[in-house]
Amino acid sequence: MERVENLIHRVTGLFTALGAFFLLTMMCTVVANIIYRFFGRVIVGSYELVELMVLITVTFALAYAAVKKGHVVITILISRLPNRVQSVLEAITSLISVGTWGVIAWAAISMLLERWMSERTEMLSVPYLPFRSIWVAGLILLCLIYVIWIIKAVNKAVKK
Repeated sequence: MERVENLIHRVTGLFTALGAFFLLTMMCTVVANIIYRFFGRVIVGSYELVELMVLITVTFALAYAAVKKGHVVITILISRLPNRVQSVLEAITSLISVGTWGVIAWAAISMLLERWMSERTEMLSVPYLPFRSIWVAGLILLCLIYVIWIIKAVNKAVKK
């Protein structure tokens, strides 16, 4: 189990670095477009490029936040409960998260398979396929993180 968790952490770290690169690229594109507009010009397709880069950045940020347990957690009441109950509640909330993100991943996969080569951006004619594939990969990674949380929480609840 620890090997799988370490692998997922490494993959998430790689995805996070890639997301940070796209965030930096997106920021440079926006700044360059602002400067160009000052001179009466515009970077053609910059809006589409930023849209696609936001998708990648958000996808990888979700997985990073999940690995770091950075999502919103309310501990005021739960911290007062016994450890076994805390573990059970963590397993339940992780199960709900897997269900929610699993449905979103399933819908993203079906959209990917339906429109896999037919859609392109309007201005630059960039295919959506690679970006939707990255979105699906990020969602699957997020679901795997939550599955690991469930297993760890159940193990902790059973041991105590």
